[in-house]
Amino acid sequence: MNRPLVIILGVPGSGKGTQGRKIAETFGMAYLATGDLVRAVRKRAGTGDAFADQVKERYDRGRPQPDEVIVKILRDTLAALDLNKGIILDSFPISLGQTQELFRIVNDFQLDRPVVLFLQIDEWESVKRISSRKFCPTCSVAFNPGSEAYTKGECPTDKSKLITRADDNFRIVRTRMQEYTARMNHIRQYFQHKGLAVDINGGQSIEQVFEEILTKLKEKGVG
Repeated sequence: MNRPLVIILGVPGSGKGTQGRKIAETFGMAYLATGDLVRAVRKRAGTGDAFADQVKERYDRGRPQPDEVIVKILRDTLAALDLNKGIILDSFPISLGQTQELFRIVNDFQLDRPVVLFLQIDEWESVKRISSRKFCPTCSVAFNPGSEAYTKGECPTDKSKLITRADDNFRIVRTRMQEYTARMNHIRQYFQHKGLAVDINGGQSIEQVFEEILTKLKEKGVG
């Protein structure tokens, strides 16, 4: 039985979450975003879970989680899921150490050869999107200006009041973007060398980006 694996990568604000959820809904695949997984573990802090306490401490100080922590969280989550319809990984891998672990995960969980989508957008467009977006604090979904939820200031799923993250201000975003872009370039080169990278024009409308993704996935035998 095929177990497709779709990886969706790109700089912050490129639309990874939006497109990842649309792919999952279309094909019935599981969707995992590493940021959401880390935040879920963080919520267990203070319950006697030493691992969660350490995750929370790093998270609250703005320190990145070590590769081994991200991998453990991901593996624990995958072990509890039905992967028969495949899975989408949002923002994994984002380091060379994680890319090496990826292929061990593929083998251990009997997943297909990954299709790695890179959503390409202009740096300034990315900064603009991030600086203006709002989040649901409950489900972590992002909403951009122009959407009905953004205008209402309320998440359509759980009715939570949308918030702006403290680290989404223009100056912080610009610095973060430069660091992230350099990292993504290395990861993209790695997957290009393996013949797995698929570039997507993320500067289009949400619907146009999705149509391009569907076309590219079909070419790779997914869907």
